[in-house]
Order: sequence, then C-alpha cells, then structure tokens
Amino acid sequence: MSRIRGFIQENVIKFFDIYEPLMKHYQPFTKLYNYDETGLTMVEHKVNKVVSLKGKRQAGSVSSAGRGSLVTAVTCMSAAGHFLSPLLIFPRVNIKADLLDGALNGSLAVCHKSGCIQNESFVQWSHHFLSNVKPTKDDPVILVLDGHYFHTRNVELLELARANGVHIVCLSPHCTHKMQPLDVAFTLPFKTYYAQAIQQWLKQNADRVMTQNQVCMLFREAFNKAATVAVATNGLQKNCEDHSSEALTNRLDDSNTSQTRPGPSGINEPKTPPKPVQRQTTSFVTPGGISPVPTIQQKNLTGRGRKSGSAALLTSSPYKNQFGDVVKRKLLTDKKTYEQKRSKEAV
Repeated sequence: MSRIRGFIQENVIKFFDIYEPLMKHYQPFTKLYNYDETGLTMVEHKVNKVVSLKGKRQAGSVSSAGRGSLVTAVTCMSAAGHFLSPLLIFPRVNIKADLLDGALNGSLAVCHKSGCIQNESFVQWSHHFLSNVKPTKDDPVILVLDGHYFHTRNVELLELARANGVHIVCLSPHCTHKMQPLDVAFTLPFKTYYAQAIQQWLKQNADRVMTQNQVCMLFREAFNKAATVAVATNGLQKNCEDHSSEALTNRLDDSNTSQTRPGPSGINEPKTPPKPVQRQTTSFVTPGGISPVPTIQQKNLTGRGRKSGSAALLTSSPYKNQFGDVVKRKLLTDKKTYEQKRSKEAV
C-alpha cells in the first residue's frame, strides 16, 4: 500500500528535478553510481523441478539448515557497467576469516546481530567506495540511493561526501521498486542465479548443509553471471526513459491533447463524449458486485508517526543546514531528558 501511494507523478518529478540538472552538468555516465542493499538467505523456498517416480504424491528436495538467517549484501554499479566489490553483513557478533572463503576480490565482511546495515558499516562502505572510485571536487561523481535513515541522517557520511566531491541524491520514498536501476535490472536475475547456485551446491554436497561459510562463494558465482555491462546500461536507460520528468510531462500533454480537437474557428474544443453502448443484460456478476473494493483509509497508513521523507540532494548546503538544526534539537532534547532523570535520581 505504501508503494501504491508513494509512486505518484509528483514524487517522481521531484526526484528528476534534482537529478537531471546534475546529469546535464556532469554528462559522462561513468560519473553516475547507484547503491542498493539486497537480502540473502541460506534457505531457498522456491525449488526447481524434482525428478520423481510417476504417481508419487510427495517429492522432497534437500534444503540447508540456516533457516531464519539473513545476510545483507551491499552492491553498487555505475551507468557504464563498473560494479564495485560488495560489502556483506553477517548476523553474528564476531567476524572470522572463514566467512570470506571464495569471495570476490576486494569484498568486505562485517558483523551485526541483526544482519542489517548500520551507521558504522555504511560509513565503512563509503570509504570502500571512495578508495575504488577516487572522486575529487574537480572530478565529482553522483551517487543515487534510497532514503533509509542510515543514509539520510548520517552526519559522518555527508561530511565525507562533501569533502570528496560526491553528490548524493536520495530517491523518493517507496519508489525504489520502479526507479532504482539496481533494484529493477540487477536484483531479480541475481537472486535467480543465487537460488540456482544454492541448489547446485546442495546436490553436489548431499551429506552437508549450507552455512554462512558458503555465502561468499555462492554470491560470487551468481554475481559474475548477473553483473554485466548490459544490465547496468539497460537498467539506467529504461529508468530514465520511463520515469524522467520530460517523459511524464509529454505523457500528460498527450493525454490533454487527446481530449480536444480543432473546432470551426481553429480553436481546440473538447471532444464530444461517445454515446454509451447499449449492452444486453445478462446474468453475469462482477467480483465487485460480490465483494466491493475496499477504500483506502488515511488513518491506517500513518506508520509510526514519523514525517515521511522525500527526494533530496543530501550533500547540498540547504539540506545540511536543515539536518544540522534537527540534530541540534535532538541533542538539546536528550540533554534535557538526561538532566531531568539525574535530578529525579538525586531526590
């Protein structure tokens, strides 16, 4: 429901109003990078066909024992087809060398009990990005990412990006499934190859179960198949052609023009609506007649009371100043709460 309400023309145009001027100023596509996070599991619920005897009602397939474990993979690609080595976050407390067995060259591995990215791990990936791309203020790059809290409210990241010539553009909320090239073009084939790699490994190692030690090896196998130049270039081109502000404006103009036609005086006049077609009554009942379509209630979609985000240039001075005011207010509130707590304990 959030994606239905978020992916609207207003939010898309707001993003491209920020994005298009940057692309016109920094024209080469080698300067455009896209960041995304993908969840990896060690149990694939979707199993391919299983060979069994004819007439048998039940046929099983070998599965791994890592049910419930989630490993987050951070990927990044440029519009010219340059893929950075990934950052993998394992759901553990301590890192060990065995986790990187068979990994891509230059891969990073960190640990967190939830398996999700945090402020510290995202800053670590930012240093990894800077060391591979090597942007400067004289030769800057553009980084497009989603509006996650750890991206938009990370003071260390914003200062690091501004100092090294990285323009960070945040996507509109709940629009990544349509507007993020990595999510649209890369994630689907990658997860298909990853599921196939898991099933192939289980067939070759029938007496073993898959653990976190095999994630990097299988990730490399799927990544090498999915990370192609065609995926990067086609994903970005399709995204720009389908959702750019100019394309949306042209569609809107075409729809308005189709509702008018030149009159006798040469002025466009509204078309005469067609006469309704007389249909024969039948006993056919539509699904809506049996169960009406439910209406969207605004009060059920307020979330946790947080103010919804929007597309923004995170490294711009207006955003930094506004974000700085928010941080100062939070620090003052925390300090006041701490002083009140200490005064109550003293009493």
